[in-house]
Amino acid sequence: MSNALTFEQSASILNAVASQATGTAQITPLNTAQFVSLAQTTLKTGYDNVIGAISQVLSRTIFGIRPYTRKLADYLKNYSERTQFVVITHRRGTMEAADRIYGVTMHEKGISDVLSIDVSEIEAKTGEKPV
Repeated sequence: MSNALTFEQSASILNAVASQATGTAQITPLNTAQFVSLAQTTLKTGYDNVIGAISQVLSRTIFGIRPYTRKLADYLKNYSERTQFVVITHRRGTMEAADRIYGVTMHEKGISDVLSIDVSEIEAKTGEKPV
């Protein structure tokens, strides 16, 4: 099973991100030149807008559907050799697939502490996952 997207799928995703980031309807690119042009136009709106738009688009796709949680964890694991991901979740299944878990807690009012857990280190010492 290939994880590669077709040009049409990539163009559709870019179109959705561009529409969300720019706040205007975009024309779905039909060739590489149009694809690059739309990507450049989208990036000119600013990285915060683009990251926000990507988050919105992904939240409306398979990643926002409950039965696909395991598929999301598998997807992240598959690409984690080449890419870093930041996932904000309370779902146990997603956390179990992580290599490192960060948490924020407030022991005193107004004072936050950041915790970091290296899952492989805990597994080596205890023989089980910390989640």
